[in-house]
Amino acid sequence: ANLQIPRRIGQNDNQVIVKVDSQLTQNNQVSVRYFFDHFTNDPTFNEGNLLSYRNPTLGSRQRIQNVVGSWQRTLTSTLLNEFRVGFNKFASSRYPPTGVPSMQDLGVRLPIYPSAPSISEIQANGFFNIGDNLFASFPRHGVEFNDRVNWAKGRHQIQFGGETAIQDVKIRNEFRRAGHFTFNGSVTGHALADFLLGQINTFDQGTGEYKDYAVFYGSAFFQDDIRVSDRLTLNAGVRFEHS
Repeated sequence: ANLQIPRRIGQNDNQVIVKVDSQLTQNNQVSVRYFFDHFTNDPTFNEGNLLSYRNPTLGSRQRIQNVVGSWQRTLTSTLLNEFRVGFNKFASSRYPPTGVPSMQDLGVRLPIYPSAPSISEIQANGFFNIGDNLFASFPRHGVEFNDRVNWAKGRHQIQFGGETAIQDVKIRNEFRRAGHFTFNGSVTGHALADFLLGQINTFDQGTGEYKDYAVFYGSAFFQDDIRVSDRLTLNAGVRFEHS
């Protein structure tokens, strides 16, 4: 027979958007837009029942913020310049639920342990498989600049400009630090008996994943839409990207 363990689910999402537009002069218009999003996903573990500790049980938080400012300037009746600058910040993390025993609580001796009480995987084949991912955070932020010129000249509609973006990305992931334990009955012929006797079939452990990235992206373009006749328009352009 299969034993079903119900688990509660709870999510919360809060968002804020603010935008301001201003016509400074007849030829100058500016705008600023701010966006905020905070999302939480509650852990699904039922405290006191380890059988409910299985993927997915982790809680998670995500906070997103970005600000974009733009300046549109009309230089002449046929020449327009648009400049934008933006900043974004993203913080995401996952965490084990409260009430989960640590590997030390279970009497397991390891060279390193997760920063919070948690279990990665303990499996008795055919009976149970408990555990989930460990604590991790993924912060990143960046800034972006963009400029575009629109120029109408005779039969030509010309656009050219460029973009630059810089991103800072970090990974702090305690993946596999609690170890993976598998019992399959290789000693007694019964996986649950092997588990009760502590006769492991396979074990592996990792140290986690810790990385820092600095990302640069740049591009430039030129485009000309040529109206050859009332029934024919020729589009020509070139673009360069570097990352």
